[in-house]
Amino acid sequence: MRRPGRELALDALRPRLGAAVVGVAIALALVAGVTAAIGHVAEWSRLRRDLDAIAPGWVAVAVGGLAVAYVGYVLAYRRMAAVDDGPELSAWTVTRVVALGFGATVLGATVGGLAVDYWALRRAGCSTHDAVRRVLGLNTLQWAALGAAAAVAGAAAL
Repeated sequence: MRRPGRELALDALRPRLGAAVVGVAIALALVAGVTAAIGHVAEWSRLRRDLDAIAPGWVAVAVGGLAVAYVGYVLAYRRMAAVDDGPELSAWTVTRVVALGFGATVLGATVGGLAVDYWALRRAGCSTHDAVRRVLGLNTLQWAALGAAAAVAGAAAL
């Protein structure tokens, strides 16, 4: 019998409005700086020409594919957590954990996402060993899917 996962206290992590505004301002400043550096190195006129050549239809396909990938990851995460009488986590809880994990991956390398997953599973009631086992299983599943996709793309390119 599956046990319901304890609701994670993610609301306690909710930043105050001032801290969120400062964080967004810093992120926008970093994006502007990187954009300026790329534009300087790549020459603005060539960069503008290349950006004008982007096909909006393909951008929409890429965004749609990314959305499908996130949904698939959330579903895989929920099943991985629940396997072998693990905690049943709500889709909303897992969506928030995945968003935090991907943010931690961007800011702190791959280990950041693994740490968020481990923390979430421990908070949901998994033992240390069980949480580590589930995090490694989920990470293995993720890289198996990425590796298979890369193999298919490589074969198609050849």
